[in-house]
Amino acid sequence: MATLKVCKYFIKSAPVGELHEVLDDIQKVLGGSADFLTAPEVKEALREYYETHKLHVTFANGETALVAPHGRQEPIYKYSQSATAQVPVLPKTVPAAPVKKGGLFDGDDDEDEYGVEKQPVEPAYQEEEQQQQEYEQPVEQSAPVVESVEEFVYYDPVKKVKFSFDPLTLEARIEEENVDWETVTLSPDVVQLR
Repeated sequence: MATLKVCKYFIKSAPVGELHEVLDDIQKVLGGSADFLTAPEVKEALREYYETHKLHVTFANGETALVAPHGRQEPIYKYSQSATAQVPVLPKTVPAAPVKKGGLFDGDDDEDEYGVEKQPVEPAYQEEEQQQQEYEQPVEQSAPVVESVEEFVYYDPVKKVKFSFDPLTLEARIEEENVDWETVTLSPDVVQLR
C-alpha cells in the first residue's frame, strides 16, 4: 500500500516530458518488476498526469488530439466469440404426486368418499420426467470473452473524435470519427441555435 502511494506521488510529480524516465526509475527501485503499472491507483495517477499536462497524442494518419479531463470516456471492452462454454439448461419442475382426499372413513383405501371403488391411476408426471431428462443436457454456446480493455479513452470536441491510447507507449488509435456528442446531449432547440 505504501509502495503504491510513493509510486503515485512520483508519477504526479514527474516533470513535463520526463514521465517515462520516472517510470523506469520506479521500476528499477522495485526490482525490475513492472507489476505496479497494473494497479488501479497507478493507472489513475497516470490519467491525472496526462490530463493535467494536456497531452497531445498523434494518430497513425498524423493528426493529433487533446487528452483533457472534460473528454474522459468510459472504458471500451472488446469481445471475441471464439470461446465456447457449456451452459446448463435448468431442469423443469416435476409436479408432486396427486393429493389424496380424505374420505368419510379414513381407513378405506379402496373406496373414495362416496363409497365408489377407486380405479388404479398411474402417476401423470411420468411423461414429464422423461421430458425433463431431455432438458437437463447441457448445451454448448459461444460465450463472449473479453479480449482487451481500452481504459484510456477520450473525446476531442474540436476534432469530433473518440480515441484511446496506451498510457506507456502513447500509441493512439481512433475509436469513432465524426461524433458530435455536444449535439447529442443538447436539446434540439439549442442545436438549431448553434
